Amino acid sequence: MSESRISLGRQPTYVDNQLLMATDFIEAQEFMLHARHRQNLGLHGWGVARGLEVSRLGDGVLGVSSGFAIDEQGREIELEHDHRIEVLGLDQGSQLVLTLAIDKVLHAQQGPSPHAHFDRFAVLRLRPAGAEGQQHEVVLAQVHLDHQGHIRAEGGVSMQGRRSLHLRPGSVTARALAPELRRGWITVAFHPSRLNPQDKNNPPPFHAGPTRAWAYEHYPDKDHPNERGAGGSMAFQLPPGIRELHRFKVAGEHNRGTITASFFKGGVVEVEPEGRDKKEKAWKHSKEKLCEIVVDRAGSYSKVMYPLSGKHVLFNASGDGDDTLGVEIRATSFASVSLVGVEVSY
Repeated sequence: MSESRISLGRQPTYVDNQLLMATDFIEAQEFMLHARHRQNLGLHGWGVARGLEVSRLGDGVLGVSSGFAIDEQGREIELEHDHRIEVLGLDQGSQLVLTLAIDKVLHAQQGPSPHAHFDRFAVLRLRPAGAEGQQHEVVLAQVHLDHQGHIRAEGGVSMQGRRSLHLRPGSVTARALAPELRRGWITVAFHPSRLNPQDKNNPPPFHAGPTRAWAYEHYPDKDHPNERGAGGSMAFQLPPGIRELHRFKVAGEHNRGTITASFFKGGVVEVEPEGRDKKEKAWKHSKEKLCEIVVDRAGSYSKVMYPLSGKHVLFNASGDGDDTLGVEIRATSFASVSLVGVEVSY
C-alpha cells in the first residue's frame, strides 16, 4: 500500500487545565471562519446570490433592494432592508460602478475589564468606472450620468459587470438531485428507417411525416390494398448522463390489426482479443431486447410496459458511452404511430 499525507492545516483543540490565551480563541475562530469561506467558494463561487437589485429612484438617487452576496474571499454580505444611495458631486457624463463590500472596525477597551470586538459593516460605494475599487468588492451595477450629472432616465442603470452566484460547475451531480428531477420521459416522433428489403418476410416501409408515421393504405400501388402492414426501426437520441431505463411507451391514432414495438439496447461490448497481442482491446456488437409492447385493440392506443426483466435496465453502466437504444415496430395492417418513448433516470 502506498499513501501520501498532505497537510490541511492545524485544527485547534483543548485539554483540561490548559492555560488559554486570546490567541488560542482567535485561532479557533479563524479555523471555523476559513472553513466556512472555503465551503462557500467551493460550492457556489462568489457574487450576488439573491436580491440586491439596483434601480433609479430619482435624478440623483439609487435604490438597492435587500439581498445576499458572497465576496471573492467567501465572506457573506447580507442587506436585510432596502437602502438608498445619493449620487452627488460627480462629473457630468460619468460612468460609475456601484459596489458592495465588507468593512470591520476593531474596538478595544483597556482597564480592569478589558475586552474587544469588531463592528462589521456592509459598504455600498459609488466610484468612477476607472478608479480603484474596494478590496474584494462585489459589483452590483453600472450607473451612467447625463450631461447634467443626473442618472439617465433611460439606460441609467445596467447590470454590466454584475456577477451572479450559482452552484459551481461539478459541485452537484445529477445523482444529488431530488428523485423527481432525475427521472422523466423522453418521447419522440416515430421517424423509422426501412427494414431490410432483402428479407422478403419484412413488411413494407412506413410513410413518415414530421410528427408521425403510418402504413400505406395501398401497396405497392394504388390498385392493391396493403395486406402486409408496415415495419421500420429507429434509434433514440438520448442525452448524456442517463444511467437507468424504467418503462417504454408507444402511442398512435389508428390500428386495424396488431402492432408490435420491440425496444433494444445495442452498442458494443469488450471481448477477449484474438491473436498474440493481448494488450489491444477488442469489441463486438451487442443487441439485447429490453421490452416488447403488443397492441391488438382496434382504434387509437397508448400503451406503457416495463422491461422484460421486470426491473429497471442499467444503461451505459461503464460510463464510456458504449450503449445505444433503438426501437423496431411492425404492424400487420393499417396503423399510425405518433410517438415512442422511454422513461429514464440519471
